Amino acid sequence: AVVVMHRGEFVGVWQFDKPKQLIETMSVTKSIVNLAIGRLVTKGLLASIDEPVCTFYPEWKQGRKKNITIRHIMNHMSGLQNEPRTDVEIYPSPDFVQLALCAELTHDPGTQFAYNNKAVNLLAGIVERISGQKLDELMATEIFAPLGIEEFYWKKDSAGNPLGMSGLGLFPEDLAKLGQFVLNRGNWQGQQIISALWFDLIET
Repeated sequence: AVVVMHRGEFVGVWQFDKPKQLIETMSVTKSIVNLAIGRLVTKGLLASIDEPVCTFYPEWKQGRKKNITIRHIMNHMSGLQNEPRTDVEIYPSPDFVQLALCAELTHDPGTQFAYNNKAVNLLAGIVERISGQKLDELMATEIFAPLGIEEFYWKKDSAGNPLGMSGLGLFPEDLAKLGQFVLNRGNWQGQQIISALWFDLIET
């Protein structure tokens, strides 16, 4: 599908003779998870993305893992071991969050960029630890509802964790709304849902 917006208004939506349907956003899901973290910071539930992950998962308080921050997870600089093919380790696992927690380090946190699906899935667990809500539930109430996004799906692992790396299905128009929401720096129809400062913070 192709969606064109101009100055915040829809110009047209083209489905190429296909029925209107939810389309999986694949790795764009990672950027949408970013908005969930931004909402937690805006609400004051998370003080900073430089908070160590061990604040929420005390089993990481030992060794080098104690230095991994939420920012490292978001920026793919956690240093966690990662197999690039998701069908090798991730999809066979019953619990994607525990898989990430148990991963060894291949290099020191914050020293190297390495695209890491396994680590990003841990954000779903972090969101739940902080908010008490599953990632998909928080997004539905805190972000999607104000934008008028009513229908979506979010794939989960066998343990019930929403995926952080992919798995979110949206209508094309609703994905375009999220793009406009980011261009608006977290504002939607006059409501500041995510602090505008968040969009400066994640660039640093």
